[in-house]
Order: sequence, then C-alpha cells, then structure tokens
Amino acid sequence: TSVTGIDRAGHQFEYFKAAAVDASGQFEDGSQLTGIADLKSRLISQQRQIARNAISQFALYATGGQLRYSDRKQIDKILDACERDGFRTMDLLVEFVISPIFTGNWK
Repeated sequence: TSVTGIDRAGHQFEYFKAAAVDASGQFEDGSQLTGIADLKSRLISQQRQIARNAISQFALYATGGQLRYSDRKQIDKILDACERDGFRTMDLLVEFVISPIFTGNWK
C-alpha cells in the first residue's frame, strides 16, 4: 500500500509499505541470530576480530595489496596497542600508519 503526505518542511512524500523484514539467520558456527540485539552482542564479543578486519581494510586501501601471512606479527602489535582503549578506529589507524606495513620500513 502507498502512504503519501507532507513532511515538516512542506515537501510531499510517498512510500510503500512492504512485508516485515525477517532479521533472523544463522552464523557460521551454527548459532542463531534472531535480530539486531543478537548481532550487536555478537559483534561486541568479537572486537579484536573486527579490529583485525579494519586493519586489513586500511592496508588494502593504503597499499593496494592484501595483508600477508608475514604481517601477522605487526598486526598483533597494532591490536595489542589498541586493545586497552577498546580498539578505537583512530587508534587503529594511527598505529597502522606508523607500522612497517604502511611505511615499508622493516628494520
């Protein structure tokens, strides 16, 4: 069904109602996802892995290449340095930029 009206700014709008979204699913380990609350709790419980993925994306964007197996030690150093403050994005980015992965300075 169509819903039309005028918003607070005086603009006309129209949108269509659709079926409810089914937010259920299953994670790779077989555990069930019943909605956004489950997803949030799952993400909170895996902060280090999410931070590791962010570093991987930084590396891909900054260097044009994927991280290598040999980069694991440096990645763990970055993660260890940022863990105390909860893996804040700015901390991850700063640590990545000063790392040999980004600078190429492998002394």
